[in-house]
Amino acid sequence: MTEIDILKIISSNLTNRKTSSALSDYNVLCNNINYLNTAFKSYIQLLNETQEKISEEFECDASLNEKYKSDKDLNSILPIVNRIVKNSIVVFEKFSNLTKSDVREGVNNENIHMQAKNSLIIMS
Repeated sequence: MTEIDILKIISSNLTNRKTSSALSDYNVLCNNINYLNTAFKSYIQLLNETQEKISEEFECDASLNEKYKSDKDLNSILPIVNRIVKNSIVVFEKFSNLTKSDVREGVNNENIHMQAKNSLIIMS
Protein backbone atom coordinates (compact mmCIF):
# COMPACT_ATOMS: atom_id res chain seq x y z
CA MET A 1 0.00 0.00 0.00
CA THR A 2 1.47 3.33 -1.05
CA GLU A 3 1.03 6.67 0.64
CA ILE A 4 -1.35 7.67 -2.16
CA ASP A 5 -3.48 4.59 -1.44
CA ILE A 6 -3.62 5.55 2.24
CA LEU A 7 -4.68 9.10 1.37
CA LYS A 8 -7.37 7.78 -1.00
CA ILE A 9 -8.75 5.53 1.76
CA ILE A 10 -8.80 8.38 4.27
CA SER A 11 -10.44 10.70 1.75
CA SER A 12 -13.01 8.10 0.79
CA ASN A 13 -13.89 7.36 4.41
CA LEU A 14 -14.22 11.04 5.24
CA THR A 15 -16.32 12.00 2.23
CA ASN A 16 -18.55 8.97 1.58
CA ARG A 17 -21.92 9.27 3.25
CA LYS A 18 -22.65 6.53 5.73
CA THR A 19 -26.14 5.39 6.54
CA SER A 20 -27.52 6.78 9.77
CA SER A 21 -27.77 3.28 11.23
CA ALA A 22 -24.04 2.66 10.64
CA LEU A 23 -23.05 5.99 12.16
CA SER A 24 -25.30 5.48 15.13
CA ASP A 25 -23.77 2.09 15.79
CA TYR A 26 -21.07 2.88 18.30
CA ASN A 27 -18.93 -0.14 17.46
CA VAL A 28 -18.96 0.62 13.74
CA LEU A 29 -18.06 4.23 14.44
CA CYS A 30 -15.17 3.24 16.71
CA ASN A 31 -13.93 0.71 14.16
CA ASN A 32 -14.00 3.37 11.43
CA ILE A 33 -12.11 5.81 13.64
CA ASN A 34 -9.58 3.14 14.57
CA TYR A 35 -9.08 2.20 10.92
CA LEU A 36 -8.53 5.81 9.87
CA ASN A 37 -6.23 6.45 12.80
CA THR A 38 -4.14 3.37 11.95
CA ALA A 39 -3.92 4.40 8.28
CA PHE A 40 -2.99 7.96 9.31
CA LYS A 41 -0.24 6.66 11.63
CA SER A 42 1.15 4.56 8.77
CA TYR A 43 1.18 7.65 6.56
CA ILE A 44 2.94 9.66 9.29
CA GLN A 45 5.59 6.95 9.64
CA LEU A 46 6.15 6.94 5.89
CA LEU A 47 6.33 10.74 5.88
CA ASN A 48 8.86 10.62 8.72
CA GLU A 49 11.05 8.11 6.86
CA THR A 50 10.85 10.17 3.68
CA GLN A 51 11.80 13.35 5.55
CA GLU A 52 14.85 11.60 7.03
CA LYS A 53 15.99 10.44 3.57
CA ILE A 54 15.53 13.93 2.15
CA SER A 55 17.44 15.39 5.08
CA GLU A 56 20.33 13.07 4.30
CA GLU A 57 20.21 14.13 0.65
CA PHE A 58 20.35 17.78 1.70
CA GLU A 59 23.76 17.02 3.25
CA CYS A 60 25.18 15.67 -0.01
CA ASP A 61 26.16 18.25 -2.63
CA ALA A 62 26.00 15.60 -5.37
CA SER A 63 22.23 15.33 -4.80
CA LEU A 64 21.55 19.05 -4.94
CA ASN A 65 20.77 21.39 -7.80
CA GLU A 66 23.71 23.69 -8.47
CA LYS A 67 22.14 26.76 -6.82
CA TYR A 68 21.52 24.84 -3.54
CA LYS A 69 25.02 23.37 -3.08
CA SER A 70 26.84 24.06 0.20
CA ASP A 71 28.91 26.92 -1.19
CA LYS A 72 25.87 28.82 -2.52
CA ASP A 73 23.60 31.32 -0.76
CA LEU A 74 20.42 29.30 -1.31
CA ASN A 75 21.89 26.39 0.67
CA SER A 76 20.85 28.21 3.85
CA ILE A 77 17.18 27.56 3.05
CA LEU A 78 17.55 23.78 3.26
CA PRO A 79 17.67 23.61 7.10
CA ILE A 80 14.62 25.89 7.22
CA VAL A 81 12.65 23.63 4.89
CA ASN A 82 13.78 20.60 6.87
CA ARG A 83 12.59 22.15 10.15
CA ILE A 84 9.21 23.14 8.69
CA VAL A 85 8.62 19.56 7.51
CA LYS A 86 9.70 18.14 10.90
CA ASN A 87 7.35 20.52 12.71
CA SER A 88 4.49 19.52 10.41
CA ILE A 89 5.10 15.85 11.20
CA VAL A 90 4.92 16.62 14.93
CA VAL A 91 1.57 18.36 14.38
CA PHE A 92 0.29 15.29 12.49
CA GLU A 93 1.49 13.01 15.31
CA LYS A 94 -0.30 15.12 17.92
CA PHE A 95 -3.48 15.13 15.82
CA SER A 96 -3.24 11.35 15.46
CA ASN A 97 -2.88 10.93 19.22
CA LEU A 98 -5.93 13.14 19.82
CA THR A 99 -8.14 11.25 17.38
CA LYS A 100 -7.81 7.68 18.65
CA SER A 101 -10.99 5.66 19.01
CA ASP A 102 -12.55 5.10 22.41
CA VAL A 103 -11.62 2.16 24.58
CA ARG A 104 -14.74 0.01 24.26
CA GLU A 105 -14.16 -2.60 26.95
CA GLY A 106 -17.33 -3.03 28.96
CA VAL A 107 -19.33 -0.56 26.86
CA ASN A 108 -22.87 -1.65 25.99
CA ASN A 109 -26.20 -0.03 25.13
CA GLU A 110 -27.01 0.57 28.79
CA ASN A 111 -23.83 2.46 29.70
CA ILE A 112 -22.79 4.04 26.40
CA HIS A 113 -24.10 7.42 27.59
CA MET A 114 -21.41 7.38 30.31
CA GLN A 115 -18.61 7.62 27.74
CA ALA A 116 -16.53 10.79 27.90
CA LYS A 117 -17.83 13.46 25.59
CA ASN A 118 -14.44 14.93 24.69
CA SER A 119 -14.24 15.90 21.08
CA LEU A 120 -11.97 17.76 18.76
CA ILE A 121 -13.86 20.32 16.68
CA ILE A 122 -12.20 21.60 13.54
CA MET A 123 -13.60 24.83 12.18
CA SER A 124 -13.14 25.59 8.53
